[in-house]
Amino acid sequence: MQVPLDANRDYTIVVSRPEDRPANATEENGVAWMDWGTRGEGLNNPNWANTPDQITKPGTEPEIMGPYFPRLSYTDKKTFEEDGTN
Repeated sequence: MQVPLDANRDYTIVVSRPEDRPANATEENGVAWMDWGTRGEGLNNPNWANTPDQITKPGTEPEIMGPYFPRLSYTDKKTFEEDGTN
């Protein structure tokens, strides 16, 4: 899956059920969309230095995952469609 990047190399990924997908969560609008579905998260490579599998204590996530630690926020479909952001 390719994720569209903005000028700062930041990106937005909307994860939702298909029926909750905001109309503007499209590649044309610089947004990647993923079906929440039932696929699960998958497995991480045990040799990856920043694997979340190494997190054993809450609060250490940013330190362990480093640049791979996701910065996220939650919003609802209506707000995203109105603002295009979170």
